[in-house]
Amino acid sequence: DEVLSSVRFFYVVPLVVLAAFSSFFWLPPFFIFTVGNVWMSAANYAPFIAIYCAAFLIAAPYRQLFRVLQKQRLQLAIDFLLSAFLLSLVYFRISESDWIKIVCLSIVAQNMAMIFVSRKLFANKIEEN
Repeated sequence: DEVLSSVRFFYVVPLVVLAAFSSFFWLPPFFIFTVGNVWMSAANYAPFIAIYCAAFLIAAPYRQLFRVLQKQRLQLAIDFLLSAFLLSLVYFRISESDWIKIVCLSIVAQNMAMIFVSRKLFANKIEEN
């Protein structure tokens, strides 16, 4: 049963990644078509925010495993690393558009780390029982 769930997981993740990254091609033209050229800069940010939202929604159930398995310190460490990385970027001169992209992609990386770590924790917990 564990093998089947991991196989399904590794089929879902590439599909979500493919759909998210394909949003770079279809989302800006669609966004401009629906709301107009005035919103061109928002159309450039939309794919990054779409990827962020997809990663957050996928990782939401996995984040609960840290609480269930009483591993909040590990979750805090992952969250702290992301915060430290983002705070370190303050020292660099980064444009607003690059800042939004970096924040979105960093949070995607954080959510993917949460998924992989929580799956390992849950697998170890099952092996112990």
